[in-house]
Amino acid sequence: MKIPEKIFEKIIVSNPYLKVSQKDYIDEKWNKSSFLITWHNKKESIWTMILPITSDWQILYLKEYRYWPEKFVINFPVWMLDDGISEIENCKKELLEETWYISDEIELLTESIIENYFEWTLRYFVAKNCKKLKSQELEAWENIEIFSSSLEDFQKLILDWKVLSSKTAFCFFLAKAKWYF
Repeated sequence: MKIPEKIFEKIIVSNPYLKVSQKDYIDEKWNKSSFLITWHNKKESIWTMILPITSDWQILYLKEYRYWPEKFVINFPVWMLDDGISEIENCKKELLEETWYISDEIELLTESIIENYFEWTLRYFVAKNCKKLKSQELEAWENIEIFSSSLEDFQKLILDWKVLSSKTAFCFFLAKAKWYF
C-alpha cells in the first residue's frame, strides 16, 4: 500500500461549530479522489469501537489510510452512531463494512469521554467468535487492509509503538484486563 499523494487542499467552512475541508488525492494507479472532511462539533456525539476476536482467538485489526492525519493507522473498526440505530447494530454494521466479518456476541466494555471543543462519547465493545462472511469489498476511496494476529503479537505491536491510537490500545488492554481473552 502506498500513501496517496495530496494534490489540493482548501478549507471550505470554519467556525466554532463546524469545519469542512476539501482534499484531493491521486493514488498509485493515478485515480483521483476528492474528499470533504467534516468535523461536527455537536454537543453530544456517540461513537462505537469494536475489538473483533475470531473463534480461534485471533484479533482482527485494520491498517487504514486516514486522510487526516494523512498516514496509515492501525485501528479497530470505529464509527459514529447513526441516528435511529442501536449501539450493537452500529457495531455489527461497522464490523461488516470494514472487515466483512460478523458476530452475534458483542458486549460493551466501557465508555470514555473525548474532549475537544465539544465532548463526545466513545463506547468500547468486544465482538467474540467473529466469522468471515465474504471477501472485503471497499469503496473506491477506502484504503483499508485487514490483518489478524495472536493476542501476544497484537500486544507486542502496541508495546513496540506500531499502534499509535491510544483508543485502540486502551480497548485492547481493557478487554485483556476483563479476561475476555
